[in-house]
Amino acid sequence: MKIKSIEAFLAIAQNGSIRAAARHLNLSQPAVSKALKALEEEVGAPLLVRGSKGIDLTIFGQAFLARATIISHESTKIIEEIQQMRGEINGSVSILLSPTAAIQFAPATIRHFRHSYPKVKIKISEGLQASALTKLRMSEIDFAITTTSKSTSLSSKEFEFHPLREIPMVIIARKNHPLKDKTSLLDLLEADWLQITSGDQHSSLINEFYKSQDIAPPISSIECHSFTSSLALIESSDMLGMLPEALIDNSFYSERFEKFNLVEGNAVNKLQLIYRRDIPLTPIAQKLVNYFLRRYAL
Repeated sequence: MKIKSIEAFLAIAQNGSIRAAARHLNLSQPAVSKALKALEEEVGAPLLVRGSKGIDLTIFGQAFLARATIISHESTKIIEEIQQMRGEINGSVSILLSPTAAIQFAPATIRHFRHSYPKVKIKISEGLQASALTKLRMSEIDFAITTTSKSTSLSSKEFEFHPLREIPMVIIARKNHPLKDKTSLLDLLEADWLQITSGDQHSSLINEFYKSQDIAPPISSIECHSFTSSLALIESSDMLGMLPEALIDNSFYSERFEKFNLVEGNAVNKLQLIYRRDIPLTPIAQKLVNYFLRRYAL
C-alpha cells in the first residue's frame, strides 16, 4: 500500500471531490483517480461514492479513514524522527493544552524551548481531556496537558502519564451576581449550575467537592464541554461554575467574574501530561516533554 495512494484518499475525503483533492495535492485529476482506484483494488472494497453533494465515504471508507489518518501522521513523524536522530534539530511538535495549561504552564516553557530550538515548529490546540485522548489515539498530537478530576483514571497500558502540579479551583459567577457575598457551599446549593466537564463519564469536580464536605451535590441544568461557551453562559446568566483560580485572577477575567471565598476552602484539580505508550515520541517531542516535566512535575 503506497503512502501517496493513502494521501490521495485523505485529500478526497477532506476536500469533498477529486478535483479539489487534485488542486490540494498539486496533481492532475486522472492521477488522483488512478491512486484511488489502485487503493480500492488493494483493499477489495469501494471507499468512496458520488453523492448529491459530492463525494461520500462508504462504510468501508469510514473505517479506512481512521487508520489512514494515523498512517499519514506517523509517516511524517518517521521522516522527522530519522532527521532528528541524524542531528537535524527541526521538524514539528503537536500538542493539546487545557485552558489552564495554556495560560499557566505553556508561555514560559515554550519560550525557553524556542530559545534552544528555534527551527522547531510547535502546533498548539486547546481542549479538554476527552478531545486530547481522541487526538492521541488518532496520532494527531504528540502529547497533551489537561486537567483531570480525581475520579478520572487512564489506562496505563495505553497511555504514559505524568502528574503535574495541583490547581486550586474556585466557584465563579458573573459580576454583581445576587449570591456574590455567600461564603458556604450550602448557600449555593439551590443555585443554577453549569458543569464544565471533559466529556467523560466520570462525576464532575463540583460533585466531588460537595461530596467531600458531606453535602449532596447540586443539580446542574447545563453540562458544557467547551471552555469558551462555559464562560459566555456564566457571564450572561445567573449560573455558577467552577474554574481554575489562576484563570479568574487574570485581569482579563477578573473584571468580568466574581469568585466565591468559601469557608470550605477550594477544590483541587490536577494537570497531567499524557502521551501514547505504544508509539515513541520523536526526539524533539521528548525534549519538549522534558521541558514541561522539569518545571512542573510533582
